[in-house]
Amino acid sequence: MTVPPYDPSSPYGTGPQDAPVPPPPAPPYGAGYGPAAPAVHPQAVQALIWGIVALPLSFVCVGIVPAIVAIVLGRKAMREIAQSDQPAGGQGRALTGVVLGVMAVLATLLWSALVVWAVNSPRPT
Repeated sequence: MTVPPYDPSSPYGTGPQDAPVPPPPAPPYGAGYGPAAPAVHPQAVQALIWGIVALPLSFVCVGIVPAIVAIVLGRKAMREIAQSDQPAGGQGRALTGVVLGVMAVLATLLWSALVVWAVNSPRPT
């Protein structure tokens, strides 16, 4: 076995193994992303936003209005998504808006009843 000549500029020796390796080819345009997600129904997003707004407002006894808006918009969006021929997203957002709206209505009624009870309860003298 012969030892290759020593090259002080390259500590790993010389030869064909030192040739630069070309980079791998780039993937074709648009490859690897899969199909586009279906468009989200705009009223589903609105129902979610109204539900989020209604929940904190229910503790100030004014959350019933945005809660009803959230419930109506959410039910309408869910019905339109179910009847749509094209795939549409937003079913979960619409359902979340409805659930938050119902929670806000219940919280508003409970909080209002608590306030009325506290105001009308007899005070110790």
